[in-house]
Amino acid sequence: DEALAALQRLREARHPDAGRFDAHALELTRILHRFLERTLPTPRPGDTSTELIAHVRAAALGEDDVRRLGGLLGTWDRVKFARASQQAEEALREEDAVEAFVRRRAADGGAT
Repeated sequence: DEALAALQRLREARHPDAGRFDAHALELTRILHRFLERTLPTPRPGDTSTELIAHVRAAALGEDDVRRLGGLLGTWDRVKFARASQQAEEALREEDAVEAFVRRRAADGGAT
């Protein structure tokens, strides 16, 4: 519920529409990190994206999810740190991907 509420607040901020892709990527990263830290036994606060993906893999999350999450985190790192360009449509799809992951984990009993 907390992750979904945070996603809703992010959507209301409309960062992609204003071209604030770095702020959007930062918030999506925070939401996903916090969700994984609270629902899987291995991720730790302060993990880098690489460490987080290694911990997610160790938690036996499906390889499709590991690959998908790794791709999202890598994209967000490039947007946040290398100022990679991004399109609003792509940023909105990333919100949807995080929401779908959270909902799927909750339905599978993987979220608390």
